[in-house]
Amino acid sequence: MRANQPSSRRAPPDHAAGRALAWVHALNESHGYGRGTLAAVLRPASRPDILLGLTAGHVVSEDERARVGDPCTLRGGVGGTVAGRLFDWYPYFRAVDRAVPMDAGLIELAAPALEPLVDDFAWPVGWADPLPGERLRLLVRQHQVPARMVRVVPVVPMQAGLANLRYEILDAALFDIEADASAGGVLQPGDSGAPVWNERDELVGVLSGSAPAGAGAAAVMTPIRRILAWAKADLVLRHDALDLEDRGAARPAVPAAPPTPLASAVPADAVAAAAALVLARTMWGEAREDGADGMGAVGHVVLNRVMGASWWGRDIESVCLRTAQFSCWNAGDPNRPKMLAVTAADPQFTMASSLAAAFVAQAPADPARVRADPTLGATHYFSRRLPRWPAWAAGRSPVAEIGHHLFFKDIG
Repeated sequence: MRANQPSSRRAPPDHAAGRALAWVHALNESHGYGRGTLAAVLRPASRPDILLGLTAGHVVSEDERARVGDPCTLRGGVGGTVAGRLFDWYPYFRAVDRAVPMDAGLIELAAPALEPLVDDFAWPVGWADPLPGERLRLLVRQHQVPARMVRVVPVVPMQAGLANLRYEILDAALFDIEADASAGGVLQPGDSGAPVWNERDELVGVLSGSAPAGAGAAAVMTPIRRILAWAKADLVLRHDALDLEDRGAARPAVPAAPPTPLASAVPADAVAAAAALVLARTMWGEAREDGADGMGAVGHVVLNRVMGASWWGRDIESVCLRTAQFSCWNAGDPNRPKMLAVTAADPQFTMASSLAAAFVAQAPADPARVRADPTLGATHYFSRRLPRWPAWAAGRSPVAEIGHHLFFKDIG
């Protein structure tokens, strides 16, 4: 059986119209976190033996105690409880991340174990990008609440959890909700992670929560494209087979250039585009006054940290957004609002974007990149304008001086 054909076992029900029967709770059982909602089920490309339940990240990690492997459960209204374990998430509150690329959490599930929840869950027919002004539906508490897409914004401040933790989501989507009295109110506890669909039953995003005051919209979601790119996974769709034997069959090839922005798999360039945008902002925010040489040097430092695969992070976005590492991302830094608002109309940002795309297109450890690195492998730098050297640089000599910055390597 092909994986996009109706399952030989129970097929997911059709929730195309009217009242949604779906409401599957997702929760981390380890630390008494709040309950959230299951948005979708993902099929990871590198692990055909598992499925991943998708919800909001703060649902499964409200503080620093969360760990990979924490016991998690999905609870349906009819099918009972399915056990899983915490796989990955953003924000990492353990690191007190302030700016994150998404609010998303993944729960590892055994494929056969999910069968009891087939009838409890609303399965999408595909995924799409949310479009400004588009009619949407928020699936919460067994209801489909009418909504409308407003816009994607560079950064949205959020507040989550019992600990009242604050963080920011980059490139999040704002949408308005039309109150539905039969739904018992809008955005109640437990709604975080709920799926947002368009009128074609395609998943467009995952609910993070209420929008902050003055945002010009009611709610915030992470667009699904970014989540799928991060998870390196595809959606399990309506009528897909869930059992492991059936899922082993090859799916039809996805056209290289679909005629619409819709797709059933994440294009490879979506991953690169997300990383390049964060890297371009970082380079521009840190060294735009030093031109291509200065911004390129910052890009090399980022890739040197990625290559080191340490606590800084193991990919470009994680390294750039690590708390208190690149000052342009620091809350309260006067440079930060400018960096988040800059567009291609700025020549220096256009240059940074071009440099970032080139960096992302090559592996950090590529010998050609390493040989061309003007920082000679540096992982740290600071502005020579500082009144005094930072403590970590005491007694050390810079390996390079580029523009207004001194560069260092072999820093513990």
